[in-house]
Amino acid sequence: MKIGNPLDRDTNHGPQTHQAHLWKLIEYCQRGVEEGATLVCGGSQVPRPGFFFEPTIFMDVENHMFIAKEESLGGPMTLLTEFFMGFPCSDMDTVLSGANVAEFGLASGIFTRDINKALYVSNKLEAGTYNKTDVAAPFGGFKQSSFGKDLGNLILNTCKIKT
Repeated sequence: MKIGNPLDRDTNHGPQTHQAHLWKLIEYCQRGVEEGATLVCGGSQVPRPGFFFEPTIFMDVENHMFIAKEESLGGPMTLLTEFFMGFPCSDMDTVLSGANVAEFGLASGIFTRDINKALYVSNKLEAGTYNKTDVAAPFGGFKQSSFGKDLGNLILNTCKIKT
């Protein structure tokens, strides 16, 4: 992933908006490691000027862990494989009940070779989706992740109906 200026179309990963959020991400990753999640890559500030944070992936995350329950909004991806490994298609409701227990639901991803399983899960999963799109396009998640959807007050203020 190219880390850099978010206005450059070749950039995949820009900086955090402020230092306090960068520190929050560092603490988030430290807690993940302390609770037993496996840090696969990333987890640190990028050594360059600005509030850049490495793209980060955690595996072996369990639902009770802080990083499974809290929304980082900045880079760390958690893979909760305990719900998805070895489940037959007929047991997808068990998988979904485990995935949907989270308070947040900003984004999710489904990886399978079975299109029927993908469609079933995507219809019932209480989360948004990651897709690279225009930042002005409406986007939001589910549950506690949906605040600010459709650009919030900005849209309300620019789309006032004249009476």
